Amino acid sequence: MVHVHLASHHHDVERHSAPTHDSSGILNLPGPTLNTSRSPKGSSNKTEGRTTALGKGCFHNHLSHHILVAYDLGASSALLEKVYEAEAKDETADILSFGRQDGEVLVTPEEITTKTWTDYLGNDKAYAALLTFFESQALEQFVFSPAANDNGAKMLVRFVDGVLHPLIQTGYGVEFGSDVMVAQAYDSDIMHPVMPYDPNAFITARYAAACTPERVAEIRRLSALWQVDASSLIAIDEKVEELIWTTTLLLVGSGRAGRKPRLDFFLMHFLNASLFVPSLLAAIPSTQSKAALLRALVPALLVTLLIRGRPRIDATLAMSYHAVPRPPPVAANGVNPPKPAVRVLYYGAQRYGRTPPGGVIGAFDTNGRETHPGMAKLDGSLFVRAAGVVMDTLGWVTHGQKTGSWDRSALGWDDAWKNGA
Repeated sequence: MVHVHLASHHHDVERHSAPTHDSSGILNLPGPTLNTSRSPKGSSNKTEGRTTALGKGCFHNHLSHHILVAYDLGASSALLEKVYEAEAKDETADILSFGRQDGEVLVTPEEITTKTWTDYLGNDKAYAALLTFFESQALEQFVFSPAANDNGAKMLVRFVDGVLHPLIQTGYGVEFGSDVMVAQAYDSDIMHPVMPYDPNAFITARYAAACTPERVAEIRRLSALWQVDASSLIAIDEKVEELIWTTTLLLVGSGRAGRKPRLDFFLMHFLNASLFVPSLLAAIPSTQSKAALLRALVPALLVTLLIRGRPRIDATLAMSYHAVPRPPPVAANGVNPPKPAVRVLYYGAQRYGRTPPGGVIGAFDTNGRETHPGMAKLDGSLFVRAAGVVMDTLGWVTHGQKTGSWDRSALGWDDAWKNGA
């Protein structure tokens, strides 16, 4: 089991939180040396002593994610420090609880125990106390067990809530061997209410519209169609492959032909989360819990698609992008912000890059028809093409381009593309 072993006080976090020298990531690209392995111990130590929920609305601290992404992609010590310095300016160095309305620091409650922890679900004041509580708790026990999901606790729902941030945070912790990041992820689960979101949260109206009783019933019906055989590790591996292909296509194949590519901010999180599924599955002992994790992702994705206007996959569009993307020829001195999505796409290219046209899992239905336009010609070059689109959209900063941005227009709606938008 994955257990969390933290210091008794958060001031000791720096001694316990960093990956060990042999805690390489899932890519583990050539480049890390003794010095670079020390850099995450310095840079990510600094970040992991920082709260993962920042201020009003409980925004997330992504700094530790970016440090680890750069490390796994083979960044030098100097680059890791530059990334830290560039992104750490506005972060707080304390593990604190913040009010959602005003961003004020809240007084933490009394000690939390195994008998009382469910009483603090959704309690903003409980952030620091819950972090202490999860010092020695098991992932499977507190996310997948019946006790963690009965009587309104619904920890598995919370685990995939908040655009998958709890799952992503846990994934980084498990993959890189960081107990503190796992504990912060447990805690971040609690910071997100079960759908529908708080009235003051972002995109509340869209979530409310997506979660009517009729739509929820249909989401459950559709989710049940994605069968997961808990007795077969091969079948589970195939579901992971499906997730990576699907989330890649949703990110880069849901735009419009002849228009500038748009990369949806919310769908990006599902792509990023897909890379952590293999690490999380390896950390979960029972096949039943492995299957439960996979099943939980489907309704979360369907709800997100609804609030983004039901974007459709167009594999022909995705395959129209350059197969050999190249940066601009001019080099610059800027620090290119780490892009977790590129790390996922690199992994996809490693694992599935040799897939021939027609060989993509899920390309055809049981009657031999394409499941989406262009699936018959889709091949393993998708991931390199997608990485090029990500870099073109977000900017080749080290080659003189300005930093780009993710799309928040809810691009699935036709109106999002009207009037030159």
